Amino acid sequence: MDMYLRSLAALCLSNSSFGQTVGRPPWGPDPRKVISMTAPQGHWRIVADGFQGDLNLTADPQGNIHGTVKIDAPNVEQIHGFWDEAEQRLIFQRPVQNAGGKPQNYTGFLFEASSPLFQDGTYGPPINPTFRMIAGSFDSYDVGGSGARPLFGWVARQNI
Repeated sequence: MDMYLRSLAALCLSNSSFGQTVGRPPWGPDPRKVISMTAPQGHWRIVADGFQGDLNLTADPQGNIHGTVKIDAPNVEQIHGFWDEAEQRLIFQRPVQNAGGKPQNYTGFLFEASSPLFQDGTYGPPINPTFRMIAGSFDSYDVGGSGARPLFGWVARQNI
């Protein structure tokens, strides 16, 4: 499972100017055709380095993100971060209670998808998306990570 998450995160992060596009040229997104989605809000299911839980997000008009994450049950941790509309990028920090509040910094990119996630012979964004996903990585230098492996993958899903 951990390898699947890393592959999904690598796929989503392979282009630093990530954005879903219609008919995207291979050299990057066509800014005239980027599909923009509002800041992720509400309840999401999250898997972070194989640990499953709940992610609840709220956003204000300026793109500030607040919410909670429950990965290390029964701990519910407050998170705060930012939403970048142009890049469809979410950044937030999680203070890990089991590690004395030391932070993990999450970065992820939002996109719409449908099931099955990978459809042979289908290209471009889904015609009838059934869920939204955020996929990315988080650093964990003082919370289980090391200099040899400071980054881990995460993915979250919300039904539409």
